[in-house]
Amino acid sequence: MSPEALNLVRISQLSILIPLVLVLMSYKRFQPKKILLGLVIVFTFGAEVIAFLIVEFVQEPNNLPVYHVLVILLFFLFNRLYKHILKDTIKGEVFDVLMVLFTVFAILNSLWLQPLNTFNSNTIVTASIIYVFLSLIHFRQFLQLSILKPLSGDWTFWLSAGLLLYHSGSLMLFFFVNYVESVPKEVVTASWLLNALFNVFLNGFYTIALWKKSIA
Repeated sequence: MSPEALNLVRISQLSILIPLVLVLMSYKRFQPKKILLGLVIVFTFGAEVIAFLIVEFVQEPNNLPVYHVLVILLFFLFNRLYKHILKDTIKGEVFDVLMVLFTVFAILNSLWLQPLNTFNSNTIVTASIIYVFLSLIHFRQFLQLSILKPLSGDWTFWLSAGLLLYHSGSLMLFFFVNYVESVPKEVVTASWLLNALFNVFLNGFYTIALWKKSIA
């Protein structure tokens, strides 16, 4: 991997520090919905630290189990978050059922289809599809407001915009790399670098969302 590519990966990994600092500085002033986003950032950062420590200090390291657990934790937090955001559009029971179904699927996938020592692409792709749909429903909810409001001033707009950008882009990459046969190694590397770039954008949108106030 070229020095430029390694720099992009490092920037992607470190970009979580910016929203994390905002969380640590401002969490006492957060409303309940924004606390959930803060927990997303804290858990993501914690998982990355654990994964790094495993690679650095464990003999024959495999940090993939960390991401099997993280995808369930993040899904729970985003599920609760969008249950609040979309409460006027989708019944709360739908989110409760969705949480149970996804958790069962993720556990079964980790036990039989993609064990803990392998990359859990099935659960990541499934979660990404759901996040894209929730983001689109959120935008539709904005369009149906009887009184037009400046969307850029609402932190939930920036959250959904970031999730839509990151997960729609990542979905194309995951499908291409994992489900298309005979993909050249260079293309796989380029796909992961694009994913790293999308992650930088996602953390940028998280930062804006944390900084903005809700106008709802």
